[in-house]
Amino acid sequence: MTHPDQEAPPENSSFCSIGKPITRKEDERLVTGHGLFSDDFSLEGQACAVMLRSPHPHARILGIDAAQAKAMPGVFGVFTGVDCHADGLAAIPHDPLPKTKYDMKLHAAGGGAVFIGPQMLLPTARVRHVGEALAMVVAESVPQGLDAVECIKVDYEVSPGVYHSEDALRPGAPTLWSEAPDNVLVDTLFGDRQATDEAFARADHVLAMDFHIERAEHQIRVIVGDVGGAFGTKGWQYPEHKLVLWAARKLGRPVKFTATRSEAFLTDYQGRDLVSRVELALANNGRFLAMRATNISNVGGYCVSLSPLSKGAGLIVGPYLIPHAALRAMAVFTNTMPTNAYRSSGRPEVTFAIERLVDTAAEQLGIDRIELRRKNLIRPEAMPYRNAVGMTYDSGRYLENMERAMEIADWKGFEQRRRAAAKDGKLLGRGLAYYVESSIGAPNEQARITVQPQRRVDVIIGTQPSGQGHETSFAQVISDLLHVPLDSVKIIVGDTDVVQVGGGSHSGRSLRHAATLFTKALPELIAQGKKVAATIVRSTPDQIEFADGRFSARGTNRTFDFLELAEEAARHELPQELKGGIAVVTDHEMHDPVFPNGCAICEVEIDPETGGVALTRYASVDDVGRCINPLIVHGQTHGAIAQGVGQALWEHCYVDREFGQPLVGSLMDYGVPRADTLPPFVTEIAEILSPTNPLGIKAGGEGGTTGAPAVVTSAIVDALRDYGVRDIKMPATPYNVWKTIQDSKAARKGVKT
Repeated sequence: MTHPDQEAPPENSSFCSIGKPITRKEDERLVTGHGLFSDDFSLEGQACAVMLRSPHPHARILGIDAAQAKAMPGVFGVFTGVDCHADGLAAIPHDPLPKTKYDMKLHAAGGGAVFIGPQMLLPTARVRHVGEALAMVVAESVPQGLDAVECIKVDYEVSPGVYHSEDALRPGAPTLWSEAPDNVLVDTLFGDRQATDEAFARADHVLAMDFHIERAEHQIRVIVGDVGGAFGTKGWQYPEHKLVLWAARKLGRPVKFTATRSEAFLTDYQGRDLVSRVELALANNGRFLAMRATNISNVGGYCVSLSPLSKGAGLIVGPYLIPHAALRAMAVFTNTMPTNAYRSSGRPEVTFAIERLVDTAAEQLGIDRIELRRKNLIRPEAMPYRNAVGMTYDSGRYLENMERAMEIADWKGFEQRRRAAAKDGKLLGRGLAYYVESSIGAPNEQARITVQPQRRVDVIIGTQPSGQGHETSFAQVISDLLHVPLDSVKIIVGDTDVVQVGGGSHSGRSLRHAATLFTKALPELIAQGKKVAATIVRSTPDQIEFADGRFSARGTNRTFDFLELAEEAARHELPQELKGGIAVVTDHEMHDPVFPNGCAICEVEIDPETGGVALTRYASVDDVGRCINPLIVHGQTHGAIAQGVGQALWEHCYVDREFGQPLVGSLMDYGVPRADTLPPFVTEIAEILSPTNPLGIKAGGEGGTTGAPAVVTSAIVDALRDYGVRDIKMPATPYNVWKTIQDSKAARKGVKT
């Protein structure tokens, strides 16, 4: 479905590559095993780093004895926080606060500065979560390093800890930082509290629900090979990054560190971990009047990112016309691993809250859940729409997308499928969720575009892909703008000697920024091309025309495309100002957010005897703005759905609430979706263009994740409705579903469980 709402972005008909499902250039290298990932690199004379990690969630470090470890065979050095301090190594410069103009601004209580809890490379006085590194061994091999780590003696004084955000807020709770005696680092109010309270006072119905979503540069050269899916976790600095750099400089040899999977479970920055308390006020006719909410984000022992809290704050009202809203956004420290942005950062959490609330409201008011949404979804004519907490949505056709999703999901055929499942003793449930997400990200980006004499266009850009297909989709945009063959475009990333400016890949920003830069560079490329062509044909630039990708000199039959012109220019003596050929460096700063959105529908089949949940049907319509490559976008959507389904059904980094010990250390303990647990997805792309950038691009990498937890949970609750179940916590594992059924049966009989 394509709905070019705006006049500014060009029509699809003018494109040859944009909008085409072109196979990714990267795939042949990757699927044939020729990718080069970080652990594939080894250098001559390299040493290996191994970390000693804390077994305690909260403890003072009274002393570290590394004498025996230093004397072990093959050990080059043992380093502690004392060594880091002696060398003047500072805390990791985490910068967790949102930076763009339209981000929701967070602050401490009373508007004060946010204390983030400085994360040192190796602590000297205290550890604040299990797995925190407090010593590093550098040895000739990993086994030698592991042997040495076992010989390090640490004297700990164990301190009381706190492991859940709600526990951290209780009076008298153990504190992690003296600078945050109540464990609160952010306490910010959004919206109009007075108007919201007044709307609640005159409301006919008020619903309340709680939700728990459980977890100096020029002297350094960074070379990046292939990067697997990052999803937020790989976009931040870790202590190990700087420790190996420091050790290499001290020892005068390369130092390599690769975390084990068990280490990753203990030390990788984790996602989600948000508690939401949400209230919705409605009139008797089903119109939404107001919303009140409190979101509490657990940042762990150190604050790495506040993106989830900020992103969710701006979208708390979702796709609905809710006139008044008030949100309290809080962030707290606990003795758990730090959290950061994870795919769709903050949006799945608030989507889950609002969609579960809408479903519950429909049931309690006796209104069909589709009719309730039809009554309250924001209409296209209201766009751009400023919501009740101050975020302005750019464009969208929410109702149309929902209706189309119902069509491709065969909404009307559900009752027949439900009866068929019942004959087999199974419970079939159906869920629907509408999401709105925002894409902003780092505001600055730069591109260097050079048309080479070798009939090639080199594009240097700092977006740094991690599986998104930049080599292909970026080339499609360049191909159409310059009218050059797709295979003549080379995208260059991953070496800071070449790529000196870049904002990275996150927040669905990369293609939007890249396409804007390329479009911005085009007039200058054409102007340079005219000067070069004029020199070659002995004319003046004002006598050179550019149309349909070709330069032509008036009064002659000579024409060149960009590639021919660069090749011909190499044979001529050009003026000094043209010695660099046809080359442009373009910078751009973009603050305007875009708002991808969509509707997801799924069906689940539950075995009431075992609690087993089978996902049997999943369909979605996702508005990504201009779609550059549908094949890539569908792939991104399918992967995103799988991640969201995983969160709904299996994934959870459990931490013991009494002692703070992580209970998940490998994939034996951590459930993930597999191909045989997922049905074929039916996904459709809606192209409602954004007026915020030249091509009308929104984003396509995160939408699938945003709606999936809500829609799967909605379907499970629908399947269990005859048991009186009105809600279920994620993940809905077989045991949790079975226990919910048993508790419901017992409650009906008046029996305590």
